[in-house]
Amino acid sequence: MGSMDITPGGPVRRPGLLTPADPQRAIVVALRSFAGSPANYRSLVRGLTEARTTTLVDPVDRRIRVRFTPQCALPEEDARQLLLAAAERIAAGGIGDPLIQEVVGAVVDLLDDKCALAP
Repeated sequence: MGSMDITPGGPVRRPGLLTPADPQRAIVVALRSFAGSPANYRSLVRGLTEARTTTLVDPVDRRIRVRFTPQCALPEEDARQLLLAAAERIAAGGIGDPLIQEVVGAVVDLLDDKCALAP
């Protein structure tokens, strides 16, 4: 997994930090979406922009659900920025694969501050 850097002297290929055990097989890196699924992310954006009850579903055990209702509605760009800030807060806490309860906790904490500032 290398990269290509653009320098004043032209493009420079950088070797990767990860090398596969078998050079004939590619390394596959999988990323999970924030909140465990694209559906959860869409629910968060919709709930934050419409100030309506939002339900997140655990991606492993679909019987586990967390519901919350935002205190205020945000413009879509603000909602996306809030979710990015929540993801950064979770990562800064050393949590690489958060539970949906942890996602909701971070979102609600940030939203409380945001709604308190709203007119």
